[in-house]
Amino acid sequence: KTDGDYQAGGWTIDNVKLIAGGLFNPGRLIVNNVSSRVTEGATFNAFYTVRLDQAPISPVTVEIDPGEQLATSRSSILFTSLNWSTPVNVLLSAVDDLVVEGDRLTGLSHRISSTETDPAFAGVRTGHLVTVVDDDAPLIETQPEDKAVAPGQSAVFRVVPVSTALKGYQW
Repeated sequence: KTDGDYQAGGWTIDNVKLIAGGLFNPGRLIVNNVSSRVTEGATFNAFYTVRLDQAPISPVTVEIDPGEQLATSRSSILFTSLNWSTPVNVLLSAVDDLVVEGDRLTGLSHRISSTETDPAFAGVRTGHLVTVVDDDAPLIETQPEDKAVAPGQSAVFRVVPVSTALKGYQW
């Protein structure tokens, strides 16, 4: 009825009010300015920032996983109700592995690991794809590059120096 009265099982219910005890607002990680490309051996490294979108009830830890191809200046960040909104700088660089791999796409991930007392951040994670630009070059090439050789047979390949470090070398 329009006046708020309602008959239910012999009882009259008047002017019912619902009071919400609070809203559940899931937390998020804010990761800004992640470079899409980093170069092995580069003297300039990229910075990005990490912060939360709301104050945690209790401290939460963000774990950073750069994988095998990237390196970061820190492996984790602790956020509290005092520093949650302050962006934390993270240095991002490519691992200079001295292996000729060519440019490749690799993942950088962040996840909140300590959420026992703050369910708003449970399961929160982010992922970013970063291109690692290889600074390594082969020293030699063979021509032809690919030639099938059956067992017991032989083949002739021409070895050509590619690197300037090998120019003038007597073969």
